[in-house]
Amino acid sequence: MPKEKRHIYVILTAQNILKNYLIKNFRDEKIKITPAHAAILFLLENGEVRTMSEISSVLFLDNSTVTGLVDRLEKMNFVRRSEAMGDRRKYGVSATESGIAEIGKARGIISRINREMETGMSEADMRGMHNVMENIMNKFSRRRQASGKRTE
Repeated sequence: MPKEKRHIYVILTAQNILKNYLIKNFRDEKIKITPAHAAILFLLENGEVRTMSEISSVLFLDNSTVTGLVDRLEKMNFVRRSEAMGDRRKYGVSATESGIAEIGKARGIISRINREMETGMSEADMRGMHNVMENIMNKFSRRRQASGKRTE
């Protein structure tokens, strides 16, 4: 009997190991944010103002998760919220100068870890990895959009 293919286990385990490695390196370098916070700040670093729903959609996170992340970023003075034009129920989120400086520090660590990931892998291996990950994202994000359900 062939051994069961454990694609999900391998992908999720790799994700957790990589996330924990990023967190450790952020802490070692006195970076105050997490990789999830960094994802939000990367979206906002060029002066963009995004609603919570836009952030949620782009990052494939549910609204309550984004709210918690933005709350923590706001407490650290890395983002600010402002009423969205024309709708007092919506808030725009933008990066502060402190947030842009913090994401600049995190970018160096992320770049270094990207290079570490490439060590020992050929260009073809890297392209293949990207192709597989993009295929998974496209395949399952279409299902999510078609069903109207939000998943993490």
